[in-house]
Amino acid sequence: MALGQDGTAVEFGKLDPDGVQEAVRWVDSEGWEPGLTDADAFFAADPDGFFRADLDGELAATMSAVRVSETVAFLGFYIVRPELRGSGIGKALWDRTLAGLGRFVLAGDAVPAQIPNYESEGFTVAYRNARFAGPSSGSGPDPTHGEILPATDVSFDDLVEFDGRHCFGPRPEFLRRWIEGEGRASVVLADEAGTVTGFAASRMSGLGMRIGPVFSSNPEDARALVLSLSRNHEGRIAVDAPLPNEAAVEMLTELGLTPEFETARIYSGGTPDLPLDQIFGITSLELG
Repeated sequence: MALGQDGTAVEFGKLDPDGVQEAVRWVDSEGWEPGLTDADAFFAADPDGFFRADLDGELAATMSAVRVSETVAFLGFYIVRPELRGSGIGKALWDRTLAGLGRFVLAGDAVPAQIPNYESEGFTVAYRNARFAGPSSGSGPDPTHGEILPATDVSFDDLVEFDGRHCFGPRPEFLRRWIEGEGRASVVLADEAGTVTGFAASRMSGLGMRIGPVFSSNPEDARALVLSLSRNHEGRIAVDAPLPNEAAVEMLTELGLTPEFETARIYSGGTPDLPLDQIFGITSLELG
């Protein structure tokens, strides 16, 4: 237990699955548009990575520090109830959460307005991301290499290995829940030998379809993966893309999607080497 700036008693603890679901609702209220069923996958990624601060027995602030590899922890869900902002509760939760992460490189996606606050904590901006959104554009050309299959049709171990090469490392428990379930779909591009050469997944949000990740070696195949997921969807689709990948920006623009808002990828303690030229869609802003 600790005291807030006004002397009120604050208790700290970890979020259980129901708490993570509540945190996802908070994220949605802030305009980040998470998937409707993202909470299960998020919690599975690191059940010890979600934290809470309670005031008078009610949730006052949330934060996550999910260990996405042996060396990287991804920060997210850093939200304080609006009426409690400025009380010091959020900063106290931040300090307690980071206290146990000294050996990790810290990563996160921040809205531009908060960048100065993160910079004061030792973070630097690596690059910008943008959410591209708009109506689904229907069908398109077939991929230039290989065949598009449901992700569940290939070896799960192979999928974990391919996915891990495009993020911070293997994430099997997260991926198991990300690729299938209510409102979710996933596809891979496989060559004649059955080797996975591309991967994309979608899930429904409160506004439409979110697509991520989209991993491919070239924009033509990335486009085919996106269209294979959105082909039968009538309505809005959204993809978060790293802006340094100019081919991704061009591909999404050609699909009729336009940028809605930007975030900044921030790091402290180092800059992981990600193949941005093969990342046409980020998995999620909450976990990278």
